[in-house]
Amino acid sequence: MKYLPLVFLLLTAPLLRAADTPAGPAASNGGVQAIERNLSYGRVHTLPDDLPALSGPATGTLVLDLRFVPASPEAAAAFSAWLKSRARPQAPVLVLVNPGTAPALLAPLAAPGVPPGVVSIGPEMNDAVPDVGLTLAAGADRAAYDAFEHGTPLAELISPKIDKVRHDEAAMARERAAGAVADAGDDSTPPPDEKPATPLTAAASVAPVDRVLQRAVQLQHALQALKKI
Repeated sequence: MKYLPLVFLLLTAPLLRAADTPAGPAASNGGVQAIERNLSYGRVHTLPDDLPALSGPATGTLVLDLRFVPASPEAAAAFSAWLKSRARPQAPVLVLVNPGTAPALLAPLAAPGVPPGVVSIGPEMNDAVPDVGLTLAAGADRAAYDAFEHGTPLAELISPKIDKVRHDEAAMARERAAGAVADAGDDSTPPPDEKPATPLTAAASVAPVDRVLQRAVQLQHALQALKKI
């Protein structure tokens, strides 16, 4: 089951807004972090060592990040075997990929026999993967990927905090004084040594948005809303 109708909807839908994704602390469990209830995230650097352990029936949705992952034929075969054991329609595996993902790993994701419950997500490519493609600059994808490597929490990559607009208190006092003068009809100019009011500081994101990961969270929410999982 590839959720193809739902994938089509996602391809035509806007990217998830920050307000759409509940942010919360991510708990770690053997290299896999919880994003929210029934949704976890695992990042792979080396195959097959970094694949989450299989213990008992699979539960919940797993986001498996294979971006920038190299793989030998043996490692790719181990990944394919793991995917067949882990993925279920009621316990999907959402695989994050990009042009830096080894072709040997992309091939089984595009093969006709891909396990039910597997959906690949990533920047648009020229071949059959990913199932959910995003128009995304390579630099933006790399920056978001590296931010997690440098310790940025998942919650901030999915729903980044925004710096509050700051305003210098002295500038506010000057503005109030200028307003009072204007109301009194005073044509006097400010003293020559008075500095102009400091402009508002534009709001800026603390962390880059990981739009590929964000799309995976959006797919999870859509599957839950449609009671597919």
